[in-house]
Amino acid sequence: MTVGQNGGEAGPQDDPISRDVRTSSTSSRRGSIVVFAKLPVPGRVKTRLAAGAGVGPENASDFYRACAEHAISQAASCQDWADVFVYHSSADATSDVASWLAREGLVRLGLRSPPRC
Repeated sequence: MTVGQNGGEAGPQDDPISRDVRTSSTSSRRGSIVVFAKLPVPGRVKTRLAAGAGVGPENASDFYRACAEHAISQAASCQDWADVFVYHSSADATSDVASWLAREGLVRLGLRSPPRC
């Protein structure tokens, strides 16, 4: 048995994660969710997977695309309480990433590219 702040058995009010979620949903502050993603191009994503067991670059890219789209759509479902941003791998690919996300219905997300040095 876990002891809570009031000396009795611990309940949801004693869980710091649940408490933070409750607090942030009732306050005026919004959270932020950041997803890091690469443009799913065969030969540029999941290269070790592509090289192993005869998977190949196309299948590895398809796998990556499915995983990335799932992660991004899960993050996007939190837009009622959090700002969602997708950071991508190449500054010159912003329009390609925007097109990819638009095809998946994720156009409202904020896109960010790495800073140019």
